[in-house]
Amino acid sequence: MHIGKRIKALRKRKKLYQSTLAQNIISESHLSNIEKGRYIPHQDILSHLAEKLDVPTEYLTNYSKIDPELRLELRRTLELIESNINLADLYLQNVLVNYKYIASMEQEIELYVLTIYLKFKKREVEEANRLCIELLSYVNSDDIDELTPSLQSLYLDVQAIYSFYQKNYIDSNYWYFKLLETSSLTSETKKANILHNIALNYWRMKDLGNAKAFCESALEVYYKQHLWKDIGDLYNFLAMIYAESHNFLKAIEQLERIFNLPDTDQDIIGKTHHNIGTAYLKAENNEKAFYHLTQALEIKRKGANKESLLQTIYVLTNLNLSQGKVNESSELINQVKSINIGLLNKYKMLSLEANLHFHKGDYIRYTELAKESLAFFEKEKMYEFVIILSKQLAEYYEENKKYKMSSIFYKKTVTAYEQIGGKYK
Repeated sequence: MHIGKRIKALRKRKKLYQSTLAQNIISESHLSNIEKGRYIPHQDILSHLAEKLDVPTEYLTNYSKIDPELRLELRRTLELIESNINLADLYLQNVLVNYKYIASMEQEIELYVLTIYLKFKKREVEEANRLCIELLSYVNSDDIDELTPSLQSLYLDVQAIYSFYQKNYIDSNYWYFKLLETSSLTSETKKANILHNIALNYWRMKDLGNAKAFCESALEVYYKQHLWKDIGDLYNFLAMIYAESHNFLKAIEQLERIFNLPDTDQDIIGKTHHNIGTAYLKAENNEKAFYHLTQALEIKRKGANKESLLQTIYVLTNLNLSQGKVNESSELINQVKSINIGLLNKYKMLSLEANLHFHKGDYIRYTELAKESLAFFEKEKMYEFVIILSKQLAEYYEENKKYKMSSIFYKKTVTAYEQIGGKYK
């Protein structure tokens, strides 16, 4: 990594042309070559550039000098990110305050990568994505071999996560496979976590065979390490894979193994009951589905994960509505109104409320809420929900002999099926 990258980033931040920065110091072409890494500038040139860029001289002249104290601070930050996110956040903020300008480019990049890693861990995806784009001004794929082994591993991990959130699952797996090849990756648990993430990417790509294979490889390592929570998560994941293959009994078999694990927390138990319930729903066993979903609801009500609670309320309300249990459905929907939920959950619950009004015979309110929900899911390209809502509206208008409106929503249904690579049935 050459100092030219830092100079270019600073120049762009101050919105200076090369000609403006170079004026009275060096030629514009010389500056261009420095920024491209073709020349290593003399110290006096760097000093003049630092003055014009309004940064400490040492920030440009000592770009290869490692700060031993900062090295310890960065190491401690990574340890905290892996063990205590909230404490890591406070610790990192303190580091950022104490080290406004980090002379070493390597250490500055490491701090950048640690910040991004923490943002992803905290699910602050938008900010993490923004920082990832900024990071590319310093490091790209050609620079990876120049990084220290530990920083290289962290950089590859961050790139894999970034690609995942960009829904570029092929690239995400590319980075994860490179990460598995690094010499600094010695933790068996970390390797298993990567295998788990690779499996998740394959599942997103609908490659269920590879998803299952990598999931089972990770499971084998977790058993050796006695990581019961991770084992529970993986059995839930395996069940999803089997369910997508319409092997619901095999899915339920994976899930029931979780109840026999030692030291399994209630969050996993609640999630397991939920997934068994949805598997029984798909197997058209509504009685067992209702039992397990109710169990999940009771457990999740006592927990802190409101997102997980909302998932169970959504599925259980749908089940109640399908059986004509209007009062029970209304009660569940009213419970959600007291919970602070995000935009996505708002429209998921709004679509349920539309369905509730349909069962109550309030068809005007039904169509209003259904169309509002549909517009949101179309905008967000969430085609699974688009299919459900547009098909329901199409059938409603067809039954009421409003064929023009029915045709509009049938077309939306077909288009949504095409977007996910399927065919309308």
